[in-house]
Amino acid sequence: MTHSVDCRAAFRAAALALAMAAAACASAGEKEQLGRIEQRLDLVYNNSRAQADVAANLEELTRASTTLAGKVEELNARQQMLSDRLDRLERGLAQRAEGGEELRAANIRLEAINQRLLTLSAETLAFIELMEKKSGIAADRHQQAVARAAERVDAPPPAAASAPAAAPQMEGAAPFDPGALYQRAYEQYLRGAYDDAVAGFTEYLKAQPETELSDNAAYWIAEARLAKQEPEAALAAFDEAAAKYPDGNKAPAALLRAAETLERLGNPAGARERLKMVIERYPTSGEALAAAKKLESPAR
Repeated sequence: MTHSVDCRAAFRAAALALAMAAAACASAGEKEQLGRIEQRLDLVYNNSRAQADVAANLEELTRASTTLAGKVEELNARQQMLSDRLDRLERGLAQRAEGGEELRAANIRLEAINQRLLTLSAETLAFIELMEKKSGIAADRHQQAVARAAERVDAPPPAAASAPAAAPQMEGAAPFDPGALYQRAYEQYLRGAYDDAVAGFTEYLKAQPETELSDNAAYWIAEARLAKQEPEAALAAFDEAAAKYPDGNKAPAALLRAAETLERLGNPAGARERLKMVIERYPTSGEALAAAKKLESPAR
């Protein structure tokens, strides 16, 4: 821009010098013509200056436009960032709303379960009172039995007793499998081969006296003897199963079957005693409910 101004100043100086030189030797008409030329030179100069100003202004506007474009781009980026944050907030609020609905639904279900438990507790208490009244069992003795049952439920499972050392296997003989022995004896019982079943269960108890199936084996020995029409032997086996495995799952059934066997043998007093034992020792079992119904029978 400075170079353009210097050129115009030089041009004007040269024109004036030319006009002055011409004027010194020109006539009147020629002087007038020179005046018009000078006016036109001034006009050209002014136009050139205006164009230079326009160019400078245009350059300044271009720089401003570039700066503005950069700011607009920055604003667009910030707007996109804010939009993304708003989307995340909306999704978070939606998820919280869904979680709140699930929590409310869970609370409703828990409340329903709680009401059901309260109802069951009331029904259980009513049943216990009925059993105490009909069986003649003192309330404190019954509560002690309930506490013992709760302790058995909460107690950790007992450590597995170490099995006795297996007898040395003869060369070529099949290895001893207690589980297979128990299953075979049970299948024999189901087929009515009661002697073989008793022998199999007895052999199992000798090899595995303290397992989860030991009380079952003792119980099925008693059932097999009862099926063989040996009620006295069956009674002794039922009592032995209940006494030897009081925490086993077959203990309540063994006592109940002992009571039924005593009835069959014409001993109602002994049967009643066994029924009370079922209720006292296993008050929450199904056998306790059956025992209570039997004690309510007018025959007793």
